[in-house]
Amino acid sequence: MAFGFERQREKFMRQPIFRQIKPPKHLAAAAVNDHATWHTWSDDFRAFLLHVGGELKRLPDPPTRRIKRLSDYNYTFSLPPRALKDAAHRDALKAFAQSLAVTRPRRKLMLFDGLLGSHLDGPSLHKLFALLRGSLVEMAGDDFAAMYTPLGDTGDDVGDFLLHADLYVPQYLFNVFDNVPARTGGSSTFLAVPELKRIVRRQTGLSDATARRLFSMFESEPKSDRYYRCYDLMHGEHRWVPALEQSLSEHQLSIPLRKGQGYLLHDRSWLHGRTKPTGGVTLNRVRRLIYGL
Repeated sequence: MAFGFERQREKFMRQPIFRQIKPPKHLAAAAVNDHATWHTWSDDFRAFLLHVGGELKRLPDPPTRRIKRLSDYNYTFSLPPRALKDAAHRDALKAFAQSLAVTRPRRKLMLFDGLLGSHLDGPSLHKLFALLRGSLVEMAGDDFAAMYTPLGDTGDDVGDFLLHADLYVPQYLFNVFDNVPARTGGSSTFLAVPELKRIVRRQTGLSDATARRLFSMFESEPKSDRYYRCYDLMHGEHRWVPALEQSLSEHQLSIPLRKGQGYLLHDRSWLHGRTKPTGGVTLNRVRRLIYGL
């Protein structure tokens, strides 16, 4: 173990995983910034990444495991903290996982820059997210406390991914973009749920009962995923859908996030989506960690 890391060990126990930054210059005028703050890894977490980087690279690819009692999106990558052989690294991982666990934005989005680079590449982020998932579950004593769900390659024939909420059992969604083309990857889109409610109430052909059914999905805590039921009410084959989709598109916020950028949001407070990427959706486009009961 490096002596420098041993000296910093106690300091790491008290440090946050993120720090706030100014928006990147080329995105400083984006309208979404009125509803978001920008962040990156904290200096101490970057120091941890430098110390643990060699061990991360030596770890095998994380296995997937099935989470019982979930019918959809029921597989997750996961690594237990003990996969790190160095006890000091395990202690620091736990401390930073605790910092992530209490990072719970609601009204605003958290946007990120500089998450990937010389300090962390895509394969190492993959293993890091699997370790964080394992740590969060161990701390909570609950297999539903975090999910790092595999996302696949949808190929070239793909359009917009319309605004939606994943409505997993955990509430907070942390997306980090990895394999995204520099100029053809599409843009991320967002809409606050209070704005969704205002739009829905103005729709003709959508009954009060249907509106209440949609709103309830954001207000009660689920025991299983509710993505498909929510998506159907917003984008399924119903008479109110064309007008609703048009209004959602007119009010959504859009920002082109690229490799090493990302966002963290409360999945009951924000809808999210993306515009059509020119080159299709690549394998490992995004790494997604969901947490928080």
